[in-house]
Amino acid sequence: MITLKTNLEPNNSNLIETIKNDSIGRRPYVFKFVDFLCHINGNASIALDAAWGEGKTFFINQCKLVIDSFNDETKTISPEDRENIKNLYRSKEQYAIPEKTMCVYYDAWKKDNNNDPLASIISEIAIQTNTEYHFRKNDNLINLAKGLLQSVVKYKCDYEIPDNLGIEPTYDYLEIAKKQDEVYKKINEYITELLSEKYERLIIIIDELDRCRPNFAVELLERIKHYFDDERLMFVFATNLEQLQYTVKKYYGNDFDGYSYLDRFFDIKLSIPEADFEKYDKALGVSDTLWVYFKMCRSFADYYELGLRERNKYLNISKIAGYYVTRNSNEMRFGDKNALEFSVMYIVPLLLILKFIDIEKYSSFVKGNNGEDIQILKRIAPDEDNFIHYLFDNDEKNISDPLKKQKTVSEKLNEVYKALFVVDKNVEKTIGSCEFSRRIGKEIIDISNIMSEFTPYNT
Repeated sequence: MITLKTNLEPNNSNLIETIKNDSIGRRPYVFKFVDFLCHINGNASIALDAAWGEGKTFFINQCKLVIDSFNDETKTISPEDRENIKNLYRSKEQYAIPEKTMCVYYDAWKKDNNNDPLASIISEIAIQTNTEYHFRKNDNLINLAKGLLQSVVKYKCDYEIPDNLGIEPTYDYLEIAKKQDEVYKKINEYITELLSEKYERLIIIIDELDRCRPNFAVELLERIKHYFDDERLMFVFATNLEQLQYTVKKYYGNDFDGYSYLDRFFDIKLSIPEADFEKYDKALGVSDTLWVYFKMCRSFADYYELGLRERNKYLNISKIAGYYVTRNSNEMRFGDKNALEFSVMYIVPLLLILKFIDIEKYSSFVKGNNGEDIQILKRIAPDEDNFIHYLFDNDEKNISDPLKKQKTVSEKLNEVYKALFVVDKNVEKTIGSCEFSRRIGKEIIDISNIMSEFTPYNT
């Protein structure tokens, strides 16, 4: 069976495993950020910035896991895992302990079909705190949550009239102000009852805001600004600030200064540190290996600066495509073994990355219409001696001039490309110690598509 190590899904088991093993190399940053949150007094709004695919959701849920581990009332973490995480965190003696803190995670993208983000946030707080924390039956807390939601819904319905009804709206601004004040007071009353004697702080994590509809994203920011200024509250926004400012521009117009607008809402802007790709690749099983194939795959991931999520996908499919040939090279029963070995080691990783980053470029490449990208190999190949071993004849191996050698490598790669992808009929081309042909080109395309006899699925 094929096992894809998609351990970036932020479920409890993955979060706990990556905290314990530090397989992404971010555990020190997770602990430091939790320590940072513990040292902030009063109400605060923090933007935690990273590009799409860099692991924002995973990072922020790791932080939540650490905070929840110090809350003995949390129902979603086993006592054993809680103690392990607490001990790891405590090993840094200078870190503040996140005691008496409740943490709620809100996925804005999943909620942006709601009419009002205020009601949506309140509902999520009520649901999660009821689900994840032990509470003695508290009818007052339940009634407060219901009353608060009713007030929000009534406030919205009383002054917002849908345009398609053809009714000219009339506003009683005094009445609106009264209802706003009522909602504000009920929010504070609800937070007070929620925290009660056991808790001193509620941290609300807002994720994926940059993916939301512009009106929902802007309204959510403004609702939080206007209604959640309780000193016991803290908001952490895991978002792509560059994309979020474009979202604001779509709402207010292209000439609007979206970045300055966001300054109104965020007290602090931080960036998530890079993952440790060496550690992560090792966890995926493609590091610490002598196989040139895996070294090439990792080099391509570095060269194209793949983010954490994209790197995960690329290396997973690379493992499947290269599984057989990186374990049974002596059994490759196909034409010229040297040509197939070279093609698998170097060309298959190139095919996989081209398909991953630009399907049009990949299609043009395999149809023999664009061989420029094959020259990338000489820039990122981990061991140039392999080129010499496979592609140079005995006389060419004695070239001492580095410039001439590089030129010869370029010429050889062009010949390889033409032999594999351009020649219409199956004519073998001798290059160095290899006999390349269109037949081998078809085979490595099949390997990259995991449709070859060399890519079995019973791995």
